[in-house]
Amino acid sequence: DLRYFVGVSGVYDNGLRPLSVDAAGKLTPKLDLYGVEVSAGAYGTHNFKRSQLGLDYLGSYRRYSDAGYYNGTDQSLSLRYSYQSSRRVIFQLHETAGTFTYGNTGVAASATTGSGSALDQSAIFFDSRFNYLQSTASLTLLQSAKTFYTISGTGFLQNRKETIGLTNSWGYDLTGGINRRVSRATTIGVDYAYTHFEFPAFGTLSDTNAFHGNFTTNFARAWKFSM
Repeated sequence: DLRYFVGVSGVYDNGLRPLSVDAAGKLTPKLDLYGVEVSAGAYGTHNFKRSQLGLDYLGSYRRYSDAGYYNGTDQSLSLRYSYQSSRRVIFQLHETAGTFTYGNTGVAASATTGSGSALDQSAIFFDSRFNYLQSTASLTLLQSAKTFYTISGTGFLQNRKETIGLTNSWGYDLTGGINRRVSRATTIGVDYAYTHFEFPAFGTLSDTNAFHGNFTTNFARAWKFSM
């Protein structure tokens, strides 16, 4: 059901960018940091009669020889629970949470990999403490062997400890879609997504409406084409 691991590494980092500037107003990157990192984690799934629980956790503690500002811990946790109440109804819950100091660590990479990620690693511009939380609930209805509907809702929060010049953000999205298997090899579908973001420190917000269409077909047994 579960697998565990632990490791110790020697680390070297350069080019880190804290949210600070020098007397001339230029960013002050940190260069040539040496240290030690201890990491541990657990991952796996457990199956019940009608449900499944999945866990993916990674944590680390890092200490540098002459840069105490970047000493500390990074944590990433993902929990997923799926419950099939009947032959046609599947309910899922997904919770992700974490904290890290900068965006190029293994913990940050694991947190930003995969569909439904709570954050985008490329959007972490400065190397300062960053916390996040995301909760998702979805419901899938299997109308028949050929047609199924999916609706879901997600809420997320991103918290940055550096409050001068950066802003926290929060938001939510609502999605719904339908997929239909039109032949033994081909499936088509459409879905709609509404997303809302707010950035309190800047007093701004944004809303997005997106429509998607998809087409997937299998051919020659071993090949799949999707669009």
